Amino acid sequence: MNLIPWRRRRHDSEARKRSELAAPLHEFRSELDRLFEDFFRDPWSVTEPSAMSRLTATPAIDLSENDKTITIRAEVPGMDPDDIDVNVSGNILTITGENREEKESHEENYYHVERRHGSFRRSIELPESADLDKIEAEQRNGVLTIHVAKQPTATSKQISVKGAKGEKAEVAAGPH
Repeated sequence: MNLIPWRRRRHDSEARKRSELAAPLHEFRSELDRLFEDFFRDPWSVTEPSAMSRLTATPAIDLSENDKTITIRAEVPGMDPDDIDVNVSGNILTITGENREEKESHEENYYHVERRHGSFRRSIELPESADLDKIEAEQRNGVLTIHVAKQPTATSKQISVKGAKGEKAEVAAGPH
């Protein structure tokens, strides 16, 4: 602690700069600590996407489908739709975006930070039944919803096999 007032300000600003530079490393270490804690509590929880997505800004997604549509929902809280891109190449749908952190004050001391900031990329392989020309995306209330129409599928039909008129089907007799 500095008792000399004119040195205290310089020391405080230097400490603040060091703190700002070390924040990403501290955050990374906190996430690794949390990952290890989760592992020792439940070893299989580490492989869950939600556990891994905590280390990055990657949004959690839900996939569902019915007869006509494949629906993808991604959590993108606080993101502007202009900062989100949805692209399709081949049968791979890719969601990219950047969640920017708005800094208003350097005077605040954070004790716990869970919100993620940064760019992300999430790719999903679409099935052959996806109609790549009929994809719609909208963002509402922090959730990006993508609807992919399915192509009509060929219906199968049972065809009965008839014998020629007057012919009887013979069954070969084998050893009994």
